Amino acid sequence: MYQEGNSGFLFRQFAASSSVGIRDMGVHTALRCPPGFSSCLVLLLVSMGQVPLRPAWGQSKDLSSTSAKLESITLESKNIPGAVGVHVLLPPNADAESGPWPLMLWLHGGGGDDISYLERILQPLVEKAWERKELPPMVVAVPSGRRSFYMDFKDGKEKWETFLVQELLPALRDRYKVSDQHSDTYVGGYSMGGMGSLRLAFKYPGTFSLVAAVAPAIEPSYRFEDIEPRDRVYRSDATYERIFGRPVDRGYWARNHPPTLARDQAARLVESQLDIYFEVGDQDELGLDRGAEFLHNTLLKKGVPHEYRLIQGVGHGGNSMPNRLSDALRYVGRVKRGCSGGIGS
Repeated sequence: MYQEGNSGFLFRQFAASSSVGIRDMGVHTALRCPPGFSSCLVLLLVSMGQVPLRPAWGQSKDLSSTSAKLESITLESKNIPGAVGVHVLLPPNADAESGPWPLMLWLHGGGGDDISYLERILQPLVEKAWERKELPPMVVAVPSGRRSFYMDFKDGKEKWETFLVQELLPALRDRYKVSDQHSDTYVGGYSMGGMGSLRLAFKYPGTFSLVAAVAPAIEPSYRFEDIEPRDRVYRSDATYERIFGRPVDRGYWARNHPPTLARDQAARLVESQLDIYFEVGDQDELGLDRGAEFLHNTLLKKGVPHEYRLIQGVGHGGNSMPNRLSDALRYVGRVKRGCSGGIGS
């Protein structure tokens, strides 16, 4: 189990971001680390002289003096039937600080929604990371994505990708002190949201500078017709057809599938210097470790820098999630420590 006090969890890391100085080194290593194992990588890089012992924003104003603020907004969209709820977590002292703040768009999984996921699961971890100065202050927004895959449906009835990029991002920038800079705009998610975040980042590397995906629900194939039955057992034919057309438009599926996008857009991803993080448990009950390994190998073959972790002894969720989500947040803090947007100096 992946719990406090245990040890021996494997992760693999390849060519971490330029902020730690090894984007072009082609590093591919396996380390065994205790829980919170991002610290193991940091210690390795410190010993290499690549990382200062304290992040650049660690000297910023103490943000633990007041509480973070959770807000709920509702957006009417021309791309989505019905109003879309969005819950937004603002950092402590957000009203007093000048900003603009970086923005993390976080996408929940298939069985979640915006308020229960942010308030019950993500908010405590983000606040703890702020208190420990493991994560710079930022605005975190979780839209209620229903069971959409965060996709533009083939029949045009629901356009979630268009909503997120063309409506939600501008609305958040208008309402809050959120930076409109590429370097300050991130996307992440869990399960269905992990898949959605990878798709968005791979399709719009000029919009998002970082993606962090936890247990992304992706199939280990470049073509729809090559998906094995065991890798689609958790998705019915009706689910695929509702989103990708009836019958499934195989070309449309491929053009929106993260591994296929990574293969076909590799040069663009390298040029954009997109920071890519994803992880999965090696006992994932849905078999998502096969999809993550497939994406990892695709990125390796194409020379796309990324950080990938295969975590031993954990499944798709459960007790492992707080530590795994915390490590994803630490990754964001580590690679974005020198970014602008209210982080301090």
